[in-house]
Amino acid sequence: MLPAAGRIDDSGAIADDAVAVARAHGNPVWIMFALIGTGRTFAESDPDRGLRAFREALEIADQHSLPWFVAQVASQAAGLETTCGNPQHGLELFDTAINAYQRAGNDVDMAAALAALIVFFDRAEQFHTAATVYGIKTRYAATAVWVVNFSASVDHIRTALGDAEFEEHVAAGAAKNPGDALRYTRDQIQLARAQTLS
Repeated sequence: MLPAAGRIDDSGAIADDAVAVARAHGNPVWIMFALIGTGRTFAESDPDRGLRAFREALEIADQHSLPWFVAQVASQAAGLETTCGNPQHGLELFDTAINAYQRAGNDVDMAAALAALIVFFDRAEQFHTAATVYGIKTRYAATAVWVVNFSASVDHIRTALGDAEFEEHVAAGAAKNPGDALRYTRDQIQLARAQTLS
């Protein structure tokens, strides 16, 4: 997709047409792909528009009982929802995606969901948690190509903690067995949800 290739301007120029063509054909999968592309295209420049696209895509995935798409949209929408929409819902989406990817054994998409969650924990200044989740992410595929601000967040977390403390938490995350690692991650999501309510 164009947003993943860094071609945001090109993607923005065709976003409306892509959604309109998909709607005209009536295929829910095509509509969701077009809406996901729109959400990613406008996540930075027009977050409200990005959120509307992601939310509609999630509604379609739920309506048609398409669990892979539910996880995909949840993973990509979660970060934007936590920063520009409803933080509680965004954290719920993170949990939905991680749970779905764990059940499916989908390591590539799990890596992207964890990368987006690291960005969230960095922005929330939960640096110890962010570094530990980064360590957990190292157990999965290296991809995070479509996760906006991931590299900058990792650099910021390292700076905030200092090299030694950062590496200590990364090592602790990487040492967890897969079940414990994802339990820890989901527990931290629930703690963050509780904090947003207080």
